Amino acid sequence: MKRGWVFQHDNDPKHTARATKEWLRKKHFKVLEWPSQSPDLNPIENLWRELKVRVAKRKAKNITALEEICMEEWANIPTTVCGNLVKTYRKRLTSVIANKGYITNQFTSCNWVVQGKPQGVPSRPTSGDVRIFSSPSPVYEMKNVPHPNGTYQHLPHTIIIGVRKGGTRALLEMLSLHSDIAVAESEIHFFDWENQYGKGLQWYLSQMPFSYPHQLTVEKTPAYFTSTQVSERVYNMNSTIKILLILRDPIERVLSDYTQVYYNHLQKNKTYPPVESLLLKNGELNTDYKAINRSLYYHYMENWLKFFPLKNIHIVDGDYLIKDPFPEMQKVERFLNLSPQINASNFYFNRTKGFYCLRDSGRERCLHESKGRAHPHISSFLLAKLRDYFYEPNKKFFELVGRTFDWL
Repeated sequence: MKRGWVFQHDNDPKHTARATKEWLRKKHFKVLEWPSQSPDLNPIENLWRELKVRVAKRKAKNITALEEICMEEWANIPTTVCGNLVKTYRKRLTSVIANKGYITNQFTSCNWVVQGKPQGVPSRPTSGDVRIFSSPSPVYEMKNVPHPNGTYQHLPHTIIIGVRKGGTRALLEMLSLHSDIAVAESEIHFFDWENQYGKGLQWYLSQMPFSYPHQLTVEKTPAYFTSTQVSERVYNMNSTIKILLILRDPIERVLSDYTQVYYNHLQKNKTYPPVESLLLKNGELNTDYKAINRSLYYHYMENWLKFFPLKNIHIVDGDYLIKDPFPEMQKVERFLNLSPQINASNFYFNRTKGFYCLRDSGRERCLHESKGRAHPHISSFLLAKLRDYFYEPNKKFFELVGRTFDWL
């Protein structure tokens, strides 16, 4: 590069890899500092998309042909495409600024729609898979009709993930106390159910609540954490999205999981085996029991960290959220860059139910009666087996996330 020039790229993992940084340093490239959470509005990103669409149509047979096709199609891109990018640049900037730097409803980070499914950049696109949407600029625009009161539906700025009986519902209810939060009421399962994901981002957007420009949209589906394909799909939608992950002591979560299934059977007048007969098999821990596998957090966390840096993921301590919710919610507010609205007076301990309930503008509400149920008593033998089994996985998780929890 010429003297005085500055090289710019975003925080994509390939750009921030040690090998990349070392190569740039040796070549004496001055690299523009890129703050976290900053969207990449460089028009070259849209131009790459244009090139990828054109190349995909040509169906290259080998790497040599692919190189030739890339060169040809790059030369064939009309200058009007670049002109449109320049003309619409102000609009994209205004839209992102109005949305506090987050992904906007008008211009998404999705460059491709493959058979109706949102994708990032397919590794091997084919012309039969690619559907091009015409718009004033080469970016993909999503239809978003405003509500009469001036609100819009937005793709989520934040997603709450976790495990069953991990506290995701409690976290969502407490977060909804903040006036700058708009929550999707139901679990949408967009990223983990194939039939939902196949409906595309436009359908996903239609499931979101209507919200004002100053509000952040939040969606909660606990199963996203343990589903292997979800992290990449979320990344492809928005690589800078903020993730709220809530976890509990694995042993407490296993017992809570059992308790829910037990009561579900009870309500249907069905019997369910005692907890020890399920967790123990021939005197040893039954590691095939699904609730135990779901509590091996480090395995699932490794998958999420392949796509998102730790700074994008805030881990809420589910045990502390139950015991003393206010300090945990203060941390959540800071992570989401929210003004400090939630306070201690929003929570009160309900002695009858045995857990904290919420107080909002004089109105009191508690979580569903299925929350806070007493766990079954287990023998010291089974408890010791569970502690031994989770000791090493918990340590691995602590090392992975750089903090400890009261689980050992």
